[in-house]
Amino acid sequence: MAGTPALKEKKEVPEHILKYVPTKANEVTRLYHMLDSKNAKERVSAIREIAKSGDINLMALLVGKNNLPYKETQPVFMSLGKNPKVFEAILKNLESGDRQERHNATWVLSRLYPYLKETDMKKAIIALRDIAKELSESVHRNYSERVLDLNYIMSLLPEIANRERYYMFTSYTALLVPLLIRIVEENRLFVDKACEILGLIGDPLAVPALLKALGRNERYGKIYAAQALGRLKEPKAVDMLIKMVHEPPGTREEIKYHLGTDPDRFFAVRALGEIGDPRAIPALIYATNDPNMRVRFLAVRSLGDFKDSRSVIALIEKLTEENGDVRSAAITALGKLGDPRAIPALIRMSEEDSEAGLQRYAASTAKMLRKSQKSSQ
Repeated sequence: MAGTPALKEKKEVPEHILKYVPTKANEVTRLYHMLDSKNAKERVSAIREIAKSGDINLMALLVGKNNLPYKETQPVFMSLGKNPKVFEAILKNLESGDRQERHNATWVLSRLYPYLKETDMKKAIIALRDIAKELSESVHRNYSERVLDLNYIMSLLPEIANRERYYMFTSYTALLVPLLIRIVEENRLFVDKACEILGLIGDPLAVPALLKALGRNERYGKIYAAQALGRLKEPKAVDMLIKMVHEPPGTREEIKYHLGTDPDRFFAVRALGEIGDPRAIPALIYATNDPNMRVRFLAVRSLGDFKDSRSVIALIEKLTEENGDVRSAAITALGKLGDPRAIPALIRMSEEDSEAGLQRYAASTAKMLRKSQKSSQ
């Protein structure tokens, strides 16, 4: 009919979404389109329907839609995390013989984990440990299948470690070390996640595989290997990390993900600071002039921890840097070094800096250095 606007065609539901609940394809399709709606009331209606269903497999659909507004999903996730019936359903799915149901449960658990009670967290860890044990010991299962299953478990590990529950964290991650090492050595799927988790576990057996990943030009594996080797304080990585610091911008693809831009140099500088090997000082001084502010900030902060007089001139120059965070880090670093050569520059900064807070910080640091100088004479 002339003049009638064409109906907008609904987006086709991705195949992997339909796998969440293969027995309820029509229901999944309907809810997926509601969650994808531009109408807030329709989205909220779908969110509430999924939450009320108590179906962990449908909740996986909700967790997977990570583009939903925070204010619409957060209260629901908090409520679900505190609901004992929902947690019982998660445990039931974790113990299921169906791989997809186990995946869904781990996926949902990764979102609800922050809201669980301590006793429930321990139960979840035990269930995950059993899965990890089966993954580490299975010789009959397809390798790719094992790695895919492992990825679902790995999504939870940083959360557990960051909440300082290391006694639970190590109780099952150690079982995965051989499989994780194999993933890294063979540059398999999820090599980046495997490197990250090996760094969190801290097993020195992983060092040769991580060094191998650091030497490859594989974008994610390389930066996560740098992060892991920094956590392990591995001196054998220093030469390769120094080389990464000197890579010019644009040499490799910028990763505009949660890692930000120029992640190679960022992670290399951070790792060198964590390792604490004095061979890194010239590279860190070089990095204080990096075009990326985050790299400059880390380099300045790391030089303060080294307390090496070779860095004094470079740190003094950073007192007039355009970024306030870097200038603040330079004041802190010079205070740690305790070198009186910084006093005139700090006094000048206390009078001329554009930020009043930094003026006061520079003045107090200069005063501290003068006092230290007098006491040592």
